[in-house]
Amino acid sequence: MILRDDRLAPCTEAANGLEGVQMATETWPDLVIMDYSMPVMDGLEASRRITALMPHMRIILVTLHTELLELSKLAEYGISAVVSKQRAGTDLVPAICAQLGLACAAA
Repeated sequence: MILRDDRLAPCTEAANGLEGVQMATETWPDLVIMDYSMPVMDGLEASRRITALMPHMRIILVTLHTELLELSKLAEYGISAVVSKQRAGTDLVPAICAQLGLACAAA
């Protein structure tokens, strides 16, 4: 899905939130796409830890549960955008492009 735009390529994929924090601090990606529902450590806590170590990191949270999130509090966790899993097929690439300042063609 993400690779529809040749400028976008995944670097790594973590099996859980704690591993995601470790990988982000080791690889310093341009952007983190974080699942809200992660084993070991949820996506909110993982995002908070990443931005504590890397304050300028852009993080897109992907979740089935957008209605449960207090959107006004997401910035406290370092989350710069939220994409619903139900709409990820159409909304994720544009969200990535927006966070990276890229012009992307519509899906």
